[in-house]
Amino acid sequence: MYPIGLFALAGIAVPLLIHLWNIKPGRRLKIGSIALLGEGSDQRSRSFRLRDWLLLLLRCLLLIFLGLILAGPYLDKKMEKDGPKGWVLVRKENLKLIYHQKTKEIDSLLSSGYQVREFAPGFPQLKLKDTLVLEAPLKINKLNYFSLLRELNEQLPAGFPLQLYADRQLSKLSGSLPELALKLQWNTIEKKDSLSSWKTSFAGKTYLASSGPSSTSYKVLDQGEGTARMLVLIQGTANQADQHYLKAALKSIGEYSGLKIQVDGYNEKNFSLLKPDLVFWLSDREPDQALRKAWKKGAVLLSYEQGQTLALQSSIHLNPDERGNQDAVLLHKRISPVVVKGRTVWTDGFGQPLLSLDEDQALQHYRFYSRFNPQWTDLVWREEFLKALMPLLFAADDQARSTGFEQHPDDQRVQPEALPLSLPGNQYGIEQRRGWKEPLNLVFWGLAFSVFVLERILSLKAAKG
Repeated sequence: MYPIGLFALAGIAVPLLIHLWNIKPGRRLKIGSIALLGEGSDQRSRSFRLRDWLLLLLRCLLLIFLGLILAGPYLDKKMEKDGPKGWVLVRKENLKLIYHQKTKEIDSLLSSGYQVREFAPGFPQLKLKDTLVLEAPLKINKLNYFSLLRELNEQLPAGFPLQLYADRQLSKLSGSLPELALKLQWNTIEKKDSLSSWKTSFAGKTYLASSGPSSTSYKVLDQGEGTARMLVLIQGTANQADQHYLKAALKSIGEYSGLKIQVDGYNEKNFSLLKPDLVFWLSDREPDQALRKAWKKGAVLLSYEQGQTLALQSSIHLNPDERGNQDAVLLHKRISPVVVKGRTVWTDGFGQPLLSLDEDQALQHYRFYSRFNPQWTDLVWREEFLKALMPLLFAADDQARSTGFEQHPDDQRVQPEALPLSLPGNQYGIEQRRGWKEPLNLVFWGLAFSVFVLERILSLKAAKG
């Protein structure tokens, strides 16, 4: 909890003063002839009184709830003595296979007081009788196992026994292993089919990928047309540094992929004749419709969006759907847009859109709410910068929505060595916990919204009356 957030409770003085600011003027009484009376002092009669008690109460409650939300309240939950002795963690779609392979082992754990929980956010409880009736459909899991382990470490008391039944696919183990204060045992499951293959396109070529537990290899099926892409960088004196980082990144991508990339500057006289595949519009003004119509059908445009500049300390999530422990890409400044157009591609650390895609048959328009500049973000210095730009160059490929086709759901590579997961509770200086903290922000948000709606209804009725 953040006690400094409670200073916001001082805001209840605002509605109190507004309701008190109801001055009742004094009345003048005639008592007879005043001809013989001398001139007296000028006195005025005023009285202060509260009115609309219910509205005042609702407004004070609203401010109190908002102050509590800023303070970040939580509920200390203790593990009940008669609660579960431990958890059996398993993916729901794998439960049937695992139970048939480890029937005696799982039955023994259940009889000793363990509960079966899904290895997914929130860790909902599973019932064998409900799950083993039908084969669960296979789901493509984009969750990172290390992220789920961190969530378990924050929710459960130190030393809590866990039996995890899961594979060790590298595609689900990105980032670094968190320091755990749990008694966790990872039981590796073996899939029936450990080999897979798929076709993918990259840089104008088609590949056949073959993946197994030890490696994934790619074989070229055809060379494609081999045509070069033309990238146009919009020149501008205010963003010369941005252009420098983009050109360097495009050069590296061309050398890596073997794709011939021609980079030209903006020229009003011949720009409409270039027919670019990709346009970086780094200008402070939007490209007009005449220019857009002159571009190749299906071209990709990335433009700087305009708005209020906000300084902040946050991060950039290039794959918002994939939860992991990768090193954060720092974000120092961003643009606060009035309206976000299209679907979200990148987000900041607060979940706000940082790159959106608005597409139609004629143009794929990426809108960037920051700048490719070290004063705004360190993305331009990171390896992720090249991976983040690849979807723009290969937007026609199916894998263009991620940062590379190597993150395929059929990738069968596994972690070759066992992970050191069973760690003593205080080996790494982790505080011994007997319970966990459950945030109450959602509760107070719901109460604040209900009070706000009721206050608006009463205010409108009072205004009409």
